[in-house]
Amino acid sequence: MTVKARVASTRPMDKYGGVALDVRVLHQMATALNAGQVPMNFGHSSLEPIAVRNVHASVIQLDGEHVVEATFDVDEDAWAAVETRFAGAGVTGGFSFTASETQIAASSGDPRVTLSADAAAFTDNDRAEAWRLLEATAPSEVSRLYQFDAHEIFRVIVDVWTIAGPFIVNIASSGIYDALKLLASRHQDPTVVEIHEHRADGSHSTAVIRTSDPEILRTALESMADRPSSDLAQFDPETKRWLASPPNGE
Repeated sequence: MTVKARVASTRPMDKYGGVALDVRVLHQMATALNAGQVPMNFGHSSLEPIAVRNVHASVIQLDGEHVVEATFDVDEDAWAAVETRFAGAGVTGGFSFTASETQIAASSGDPRVTLSADAAAFTDNDRAEAWRLLEATAPSEVSRLYQFDAHEIFRVIVDVWTIAGPFIVNIASSGIYDALKLLASRHQDPTVVEIHEHRADGSHSTAVIRTSDPEILRTALESMADRPSSDLAQFDPETKRWLASPPNGE
């Protein structure tokens, strides 16, 4: 079936104190969607990808705002499941865009670790302290994460270039753990941590941890080497094991 969805707009977001996307960003997003560079996920979660085909996106004007509108083909049963999730969340549907804004750049050269933490869930001071901890491991950059949807979610995204030039970055290093522990401790509700590992051969993988427990976080990081050999894995806090996630979120 073919679906039309509104992906992002220039409408200010109360969640972020009225922050809004510039229309130029919308055009960049439409270009990226048409090039297949932006994954379709439910609720911004890498664990819930939605397989789509024949994506066509453009920027239109609607009710005085600019909007990215996309059409795409998707399996009918898969889309019915998505609509059920939208209804359960109390929202009308559509997709949204995740963007980031650099808060503190690396102290020298290109960053080997980047961390983006939700701009509403975490303060600039939280991110600044996380940056100081990360810099003990490797040149690092931290950013404010904007998730343009209707849900408040505690999310932190970490990108690690494990081998880059003279640096060999250990994901389980104390600096990365301390930074994530700091952020996860800011809320009683679980924080979703996505770790994207970029390797020297050009391959990459994603690991997802959802917890508010610093010991669960430590165990997950220390056992990263034991992850299944898949592009996407999630840590099960009950069994304390990494589990491979199906490629289509099934």
